[in-house]
Amino acid sequence: MLIFFADPMNVAVWTSFTRLTAEITNFVNMNNTLANYIQQHYTDITGITTAKNDAFASMVATVVNKAQKAYVWAIDNSNNNLAAIFDVKKSNFMKGSEITAFSKIKNIRDSIAANIAMMKSVQLDAADVAMLNSAITTYQNAIGSQGAAQAHKTQGTKALEKLLYSIDKSLNLIDKFIFVRSCQFDKRIFIESAT
Repeated sequence: MLIFFADPMNVAVWTSFTRLTAEITNFVNMNNTLANYIQQHYTDITGITTAKNDAFASMVATVVNKAQKAYVWAIDNSNNNLAAIFDVKKSNFMKGSEITAFSKIKNIRDSIAANIAMMKSVQLDAADVAMLNSAITTYQNAIGSQGAAQAHKTQGTKALEKLLYSIDKSLNLIDKFIFVRSCQFDKRIFIESAT
């Protein structure tokens, strides 16, 4: 439609029909707005999800790094219960539910935090707990952003439906205007050829 409206030959036909020209301009503007809404939807769906996935992967990498050191400490201290908690690798968190993985990550963080004063032999200290807390907070914030994006997406969907209705209405008017214009044009040709 946009190519049709931009064709100079077609523009010449309806250039004197100001109402049609105004409706075509209205349609083009709404179409540009539609493109912006679609882009926003893409950002809401994909961009935020990507940020959440990146935050999750970073959190997993951090916790696995700290847990492996803590595992050595637990073995050295014959603490089989903590050794079982700290005995993890990345693949343990990438399969199954993210909620279950997140719960496990917080359990590892809490177990390290509770024993951090005794973990200097494996080069773990309060700064490592702070790193775990930071990774967890970043992930939690990403989840919050995803919820906000979902709400924005829902609002955007409603706005899209309304805009599509307006675009359809505009195209209907344009169709009627072009039909009227072509009838006037055909009538003129008929009258001119008859005389």
